[in-house]
Amino acid sequence: MAEPTDRRIQGLAIFLQDHGQEIRSRRDPEHIYTAALVGAVGALAWGVATVGAIFPSASIPWWRHPAIVGAIACLVMASFVTLKIIREYRVHLILRKEQVRLASLLADETGVLRPEVPAGLQSTSGVGLGHQLSITIIMVTAVSAGLFCVSIYLLSQNAKSNIGVDQKLSDMNRAASLECRSHR
Repeated sequence: MAEPTDRRIQGLAIFLQDHGQEIRSRRDPEHIYTAALVGAVGALAWGVATVGAIFPSASIPWWRHPAIVGAIACLVMASFVTLKIIREYRVHLILRKEQVRLASLLADETGVLRPEVPAGLQSTSGVGLGHQLSITIIMVTAVSAGLFCVSIYLLSQNAKSNIGVDQKLSDMNRAASLECRSHR
């Protein structure tokens, strides 16, 4: 083994520090992506409910109905954010493995014993469970909002079919009223 030099130790310490910053920059955006998706899907569902309450959907084909488009948009957005989180997690894991390797080299160069190295710098086990929770939150939110959008669509279709029933009842009432007047 080569004699430790101050320059080598400084270099390893700088690499280790830079890796720590890179790891944090890869880990933290996952929370922002999750919060942004939850907000966007909530706004989308709110908009679908508003449009469904204001505009009649009798003349809109089902595939262009705002509620169906909203349900599809929820799932597409969730899919893309999930893929981004998985990609960032994979890069994060590679960086963590490199961080453990650098910590091991630095410990060897400086004579630090393994038990003295912090546990988080000895192994990558236990890393990455948070991204699974974020993906779960994203999927539950997107599926819930998608189901809400589909329910708005079904309600609008039910209202559309009730319009015909209401018209028939109105016609029957009008006919009965005219018949009553004619008997007087």
